[in-house]
Amino acid sequence: MSTASNASRGGFRATPPAILHQIEDLGTGSTFQIGYRRVFTKDQLEQGFLAHAGVTVVNGAVTYEESFLPAPRKRWARWNVNGRLKVRKDLPKRTVSWSITSPNFGDGARNGYSTQTRSALAFRRELLHGRGYQILVSHDEQSKDSFIFTFVVDAVFPSGVEDHDIDLLMAVSLIGETVGYPQVITATQTAAEWAATQAVAWEILPVDHDGPLPEFDVVAQRSKLRTGRELPDTYRERYETMKNLAPREIYEGTSGFSRYMAFVFDEAVVLENFTYGNAAYVMFDDWKTLSQRTRPDLLSDPTANFIRIIHKNGWAKRVAAEVKAKVD
Repeated sequence: MSTASNASRGGFRATPPAILHQIEDLGTGSTFQIGYRRVFTKDQLEQGFLAHAGVTVVNGAVTYEESFLPAPRKRWARWNVNGRLKVRKDLPKRTVSWSITSPNFGDGARNGYSTQTRSALAFRRELLHGRGYQILVSHDEQSKDSFIFTFVVDAVFPSGVEDHDIDLLMAVSLIGETVGYPQVITATQTAAEWAATQAVAWEILPVDHDGPLPEFDVVAQRSKLRTGRELPDTYRERYETMKNLAPREIYEGTSGFSRYMAFVFDEAVVLENFTYGNAAYVMFDDWKTLSQRTRPDLLSDPTANFIRIIHKNGWAKRVAAEVKAKVD
């Protein structure tokens, strides 16, 4: 076997027939996950056959993270993190409006600001994917120099899932891009039980601060004491961006949301995430209720009053614009 034979082969335009046949063979009432399982020798692991999935050999011991978010370098991994915007030309156009706030006579501090609202007809757009599925990793030691590694997408499907289900297509494509040709692996929980684990049951605690918001190093130390983990360097930029916008309150998440902070402004709340690959959520209504919903549920609800901003070039300016804009 060569390294190339284990490399990702890419995604799919539709769920492969071989996968659909495996699902049919499960029988009614069964549940499954999409994954990849095979035997690797220690020599193969030392040669880096699974290095792209974070599996390494350090001082003779096999090490890996139990879950990881595939880096959004390839198409399906990007869609998994950022979503895929599909223009629905099959549907009638609708009127969309947007506001532009600009300084009067070039000097907002002296002359104030004016907001202009513009409207136009546009095709509807549908956000597909964007679930942020993690890949779970486990292994069994078959012998001293032989290991069975299993990679599964953190999503459970019922055997009656539709052939064209977009989440199923994402799962097979994500495994195909990341580790190898996908397989159907029997799940140990029902789809309902898995869905319940995706619900966000978090508590929010106001951060006590008289005067200026705490510096990032203070927040990072408090997070480490609470979670046992260092904050990634990427969060310094996110925290300081929010701090510079002068929120009137900040909250820290606990329990399932220990990686989140909420920055409260007069007309919006920005929910920021410590973790690489996640988006900022600008919420305009009851943010404490919205933030309790699962991400798939929130993203699929066209009536939910929030804006999702991916952490890519220009994200800070977009957040600032939404926070400062007047909301009807």
